[in-house]
Amino acid sequence: MNEINQVLQFAKHLQSSGKTPTTALLKAKLGKTIPMPTILRGLQQFKSLSEKEISELVVENKASEQVSTKANISLEEQVKQLQNQVTQLQSEQTALLKRIEQIEKQQ
Repeated sequence: MNEINQVLQFAKHLQSSGKTPTTALLKAKLGKTIPMPTILRGLQQFKSLSEKEISELVVENKASEQVSTKANISLEEQVKQLQNQVTQLQSEQTALLKRIEQIEKQQ
């Protein structure tokens, strides 16, 4: 399957799940495997298709689910990293506030 077809299929998958296919959504899901110019061309082509042509697109569920799963795992990992950073920053903030209190008491 060529890259344009992958973009078209994933755009149809997004649309069938109630989402409007956008460059950002497609880039988030396909960006690591498909170059941006190809994503733009595919989206442009998808938007020019009639409803009938869109319905005739064959969506390979396994391919789109694999891309979706990879993106979700990546997002989950990013969320965990951000949560860890927030926890660390909160700890550092607490330590700094305690230091400030100690310094103020000394004066």
